Amino acid sequence: MRSPSRALTLALIAALAPACDSAPTPPAQTPPVVGAGPTVLMFVAYNRVWWSEYKVLYEGLRAAGYDVDVRSSATGTATSYQSDGDVQSSANGAAGSTYGAFQAAFAADFGAPWNAAWNAPAAIPLNGRLQDVASMAGYVALAIPGGVGAVDYRYDGAYADTIDGAHVSVAADVQAAAEKLNALMVEALQSDKPVLAECHGATLPVFARVPGSAGQMPAPDALGRSMLQNRTLTGFPLNTGDTAAVCASFGVTYLGNRPAVVDGAALSSRDWYPQTVAHAGRTLLNRLGTTPGAASLAAPVGVLILHGGPCDPASPNNDIPANYGTSPASVIPVDYLDLTALLTAPSAQDPYAISVTDVNLLGGALPFNLNSSASMLAYFSTFDVVLVFKHWSTSFPAALQTALRDYADAGGGVVALHHALFNDGGGKNILCGMFGAESSSAGWSARNPDIGPYTLMSTNYGHFVSTHGVTYGASAVVPPGGFAGSPSPANPMPGGYPAFAITDEIYNNMAFIGTPSFGRGAGQIELLFANDYVASAGQVHTSGFVKRYDGNGDGVAGRLVFLQPGERVVNMATTMPYGQVVRNAVVWASQR
Repeated sequence: MRSPSRALTLALIAALAPACDSAPTPPAQTPPVVGAGPTVLMFVAYNRVWWSEYKVLYEGLRAAGYDVDVRSSATGTATSYQSDGDVQSSANGAAGSTYGAFQAAFAADFGAPWNAAWNAPAAIPLNGRLQDVASMAGYVALAIPGGVGAVDYRYDGAYADTIDGAHVSVAADVQAAAEKLNALMVEALQSDKPVLAECHGATLPVFARVPGSAGQMPAPDALGRSMLQNRTLTGFPLNTGDTAAVCASFGVTYLGNRPAVVDGAALSSRDWYPQTVAHAGRTLLNRLGTTPGAASLAAPVGVLILHGGPCDPASPNNDIPANYGTSPASVIPVDYLDLTALLTAPSAQDPYAISVTDVNLLGGALPFNLNSSASMLAYFSTFDVVLVFKHWSTSFPAALQTALRDYADAGGGVVALHHALFNDGGGKNILCGMFGAESSSAGWSARNPDIGPYTLMSTNYGHFVSTHGVTYGASAVVPPGGFAGSPSPANPMPGGYPAFAITDEIYNNMAFIGTPSFGRGAGQIELLFANDYVASAGQVHTSGFVKRYDGNGDGVAGRLVFLQPGERVVNMATTMPYGQVVRNAVVWASQR
């Protein structure tokens, strides 16, 4: 537990691309102005940059409020190409998608419309040479669009002139840029600044070498091991590409069926379609905007668990009912002891230092007056996060819910798991109203977890809660029939969603209440997960979301997290993807 003062004062391809003959490029655009705001360093090849990979990412970052410093190995402009036409024709060529769908995704992802004047390939204005950048100081991320020209800048000891007609960057400059890019990628990855590499460009971070590892294996040369060794990556997927072979030679796992992959600070995208580029850009923004800094990740977090006692196999109708029996032991439901063990355990996936205090609301003597919201608020305020794991509304009066609301309104974090939003006859109106969702006792039904696993899909990839240290399957999942009965996913894309299998109970009548607003602003519901279980018409597939709560509108917002799974103990382990999600939720909610 933290002191009140600490807790209250804690304050974000060449697709189809033959070796690509480049067409003449139109006149250069006006070079961007890099201001005093957060700036992304973007490296582009001097020749043969795939247009949509540059332009969609560049304009998306600018629309989201970031400056973009575009550099290459020489000055002036870089040449671009797009062998599938332009952004519009490429978007229409994405399986299961259209240019209209891309436009909608761009607006949803970046908060601004796509301009049709950006569709046609053009010369790319440069702010200067990459080799003149001193370091990553002053930049929040590094981005590397693809195109066949990107591979000229691998840090591999072999460099040549890059030539597109009369447009030339000589070998010495290519080498200097490759060496500087290696140094910048190493610096970024070591300091946890994101590096996003697209399509053909995705192999460049694979060539970023561990300092001092010259001559060490695995590597195809003597320059050293990859910074991404034993990590995962996606990239240019067609047979004419060598992404898989490059990854294998450096001991990197290639996930060619995933549109985007986040592995720590290393982000990569698979292909050249505008929809995929927008998705990758949103993923980068999610990571930039939601991942706490290293010091915050390691800082002590005090959590209070509110519960109704342990699950008692001898009394299956207690506060955590054993709806699916008590034998074998694997079907006994999760209780606060399992959550305590999960949160306080050391994990190879994170550096968290979480301490837990629990209060059994049915256990007699309490450290506060259950009829006084002021008494409870004073107690809650000594913690960074209150985790609600109470099933029924017994001993969960309106005063307690008011205290939780006021605690969040003052900047506190509230995490609600599984049955925390089960509203048995209107008994959790305030809590459910804060979150904007409930599973009502009226018409309640559930999917029995013993039927088998279902798929939990990350519909807002890159968000800290759903991504940090979480292992997803090698393939992306496209839900059957889409998400009828749900709002649109937060970052739609044609290639499916990262997902993992989970065995747990699903509430079939989970629903948003009132008139919910979906988005990333204060008071809006930001979706994280959906499930692929189709029960009945109108079912809401949401399995998790976050929300910043500022009920009184004073600009101080607490963080809310709701995660629907929470029945099976097997998931509450540091080695399980969902267990990591729960740990992430607590740490994210604790940030002020």
